[in-house]
Amino acid sequence: MSRILQVDPKKRATLDDIFNDEWFAAIAACTMDSKNKVIRAPGHHHTLVREENAHLETYKV
Repeated sequence: MSRILQVDPKKRATLDDIFNDEWFAAIAACTMDSKNKVIRAPGHHHTLVREENAHLETYKV
Protein backbone atom coordinates (compact mmCIF):
# COMPACT_ATOMS: atom_id res chain seq x y z
CA MET A 1 0.00 0.00 0.00
CA SER A 2 2.93 2.38 0.43
CA ARG A 3 3.18 2.47 -3.38
CA ILE A 4 0.10 4.71 -3.53
CA LEU A 5 2.29 7.50 -2.11
CA GLN A 6 4.99 7.22 -4.79
CA VAL A 7 5.72 10.55 -6.46
CA ASP A 8 6.91 8.85 -9.67
CA PRO A 9 3.73 7.80 -11.55
CA LYS A 10 5.62 4.91 -13.20
CA LYS A 11 6.25 3.39 -9.75
CA ARG A 12 2.90 4.35 -8.23
CA ALA A 13 0.28 1.66 -7.56
CA THR A 14 -2.57 1.45 -10.05
CA LEU A 15 -6.21 1.07 -9.01
CA ASP A 16 -5.97 -2.61 -9.95
CA ASP A 17 -2.93 -2.96 -7.66
CA ILE A 18 -4.83 -1.31 -4.82
CA PHE A 19 -8.04 -3.30 -5.23
CA ASN A 20 -6.06 -6.55 -5.42
CA ASP A 21 -4.03 -5.75 -2.31
CA GLU A 22 -4.69 -8.28 0.48
CA TRP A 23 -5.07 -5.59 3.17
CA PHE A 24 -7.36 -3.41 1.06
CA ALA A 25 -9.50 -6.36 -0.05
CA ALA A 26 -10.10 -7.30 3.60
CA ILE A 27 -11.82 -3.98 4.36
CA ALA A 28 -15.54 -4.54 4.82
CA ALA A 29 -17.51 -2.30 2.47
CA CYS A 30 -21.16 -1.84 1.66
CA THR A 31 -22.29 -3.07 -1.75
CA MET A 32 -25.51 -3.13 -3.76
CA ASP A 33 -27.42 -6.11 -5.07
CA SER A 34 -28.92 -6.41 -8.56
CA LYS A 35 -32.07 -4.54 -7.39
CA ASN A 36 -29.97 -1.62 -6.04
CA LYS A 37 -30.63 -2.64 -2.43
CA VAL A 38 -27.73 -1.77 -0.10
CA ILE A 39 -25.99 -4.74 1.48
CA ARG A 40 -24.39 -3.29 4.60
CA ALA A 41 -20.94 -4.31 5.74
CA PRO A 42 -20.77 -5.67 9.30
CA GLY A 43 -20.72 -2.86 11.86
CA HIS A 44 -21.39 -0.14 9.27
CA HIS A 45 -24.40 2.17 9.36
CA HIS A 46 -25.47 4.82 6.86
CA THR A 47 -26.82 8.17 7.98
CA LEU A 48 -29.11 9.83 5.48
CA VAL A 49 -29.41 13.61 5.48
CA ARG A 50 -32.04 15.44 3.47
CA GLU A 51 -30.51 17.81 0.92
CA GLU A 52 -32.01 20.86 2.57
CA ASN A 53 -30.26 19.91 5.83
CA ALA A 54 -26.89 19.03 4.28
CA HIS A 55 -25.26 22.49 4.46
CA LEU A 56 -24.01 22.05 0.88
CA GLU A 57 -23.25 25.75 0.52
CA THR A 58 -20.27 25.15 2.82
CA TYR A 59 -18.61 23.01 0.12
CA LYS A 60 -19.15 25.26 -2.91
CA VAL A 61 -16.06 26.91 -4.38
